[in-house]
Amino acid sequence: MVRTYNKSNAIAIAYLNWMSEYGERPSATDQPMVDILNQGGPKQIRFLDDRDVEDAWGTKFRVYIGNGEMIVWSAGRDRKFSEVPGEGDDLIFAQAIK
Repeated sequence: MVRTYNKSNAIAIAYLNWMSEYGERPSATDQPMVDILNQGGPKQIRFLDDRDVEDAWGTKFRVYIGNGEMIVWSAGRDRKFSEVPGEGDDLIFAQAIK
């Protein structure tokens, strides 16, 4: 779980670095947020390493941003996302953002 927690922190830092560089949130697309941060945006600056887009069990993180908070969601050991974040063995990591 420590590895997954560290990766969730890397995602939060990547998002804050994006905001610092571009001055706005990444555009809403059908792409997962971790892919957007990994691809680098208009200036092609990669804010997230390939190894940080998946949790310790090899499942891509889900990221939700709103109300001054970022939630990084891991499917957990069973590699299946629950209907509600944080249920079952899913892991939720919240980070306050501006």
